[in-house]
Amino acid sequence: NCTVVTANPEQLRLITSMIPPAEQEKMLDGLVANRVMSFSPKRAPQSKQVAFVLYELKSVQDALEFVTGSELVMRANDEKMKAGAVRIIESKYTALSSENLTGVLARKQMQVGPNLQTVLSLSAARGRLVVETMFVEEKIADDEHLALALDLVRRAGGE
Repeated sequence: NCTVVTANPEQLRLITSMIPPAEQEKMLDGLVANRVMSFSPKRAPQSKQVAFVLYELKSVQDALEFVTGSELVMRANDEKMKAGAVRIIESKYTALSSENLTGVLARKQMQVGPNLQTVLSLSAARGRLVVETMFVEEKIADDEHLALALDLVRRAGGE
């Protein structure tokens, strides 16, 4: 099952509403366009998910601000989801800083009822583009994850 959408400004403001307004504004101010692609199995759509998001921003600086804001959102989500039926029980962040991608790679363990799920995500800038990925219960090695993210952003015109 594949879904392709564009997130509108109201949706993006809602998604980022857990960070301070000034940070939210810095994150979203330079946004030009986005495209979200989400994949899940037809028979059991809750069992796994893979998502890719590409953002185009006005400048390289705007792209870096977006990635900074994205990490703030991820960490705020960690705090928000410490308790409840669906909760994040462990998070590990790795900074990405190379000539190819600048951002963050996150690995999380979630408790979903009685089950544990692994969630891998990335938010990284290359030029004026930002790529975000999310893998829920889909195994991918970090080096493959980074190579895929770089390939996506390059194919989208990343400098």
